[in-house]
Amino acid sequence: MIFKSIIQRIAKKPSKIFLMDAFGAFLSTLFLSNMILLNSKLQLGIPPKTLFILAFVAASFSVYSFLCSFFAKEKWRFFLKIIVLSNSFYCILTVVLVFSFFNQLTFLEQIYFSGELFVLLFLIFFEWKILKTANLNNHNI
Repeated sequence: MIFKSIIQRIAKKPSKIFLMDAFGAFLSTLFLSNMILLNSKLQLGIPPKTLFILAFVAASFSVYSFLCSFFAKEKWRFFLKIIVLSNSFYCILTVVLVFSFFNQLTFLEQIYFSGELFVLLFLIFFEWKILKTANLNNHNI
């Protein structure tokens, strides 16, 4: 019941979901950037170039979501669909990379990527529910 009321409130003020997504992508960027910097000391299993690509994608998502929170007023559902698809793509990319480098991953990387995938899956589910709720309530497209 609480989850449903949160979704209904956010569907009425969609800038909150965009800011939440931007913050999450920003945190991913920070963590991945730190992993790049610590790679030589910790001997991480995923190469720095791969971590850089993930960090760049996360930073791009953060900027996009942040901009959407201010500018996606009328057609916010369209922009949120793009975010859901992008987050899904990022999730699949992360899974592929984790499986590709699984034998080389450190315990730290296993914890980080497991946590990131869990948060991403929850966020995708949450954003999808907001889209469905908004469609049911006939908000402006």
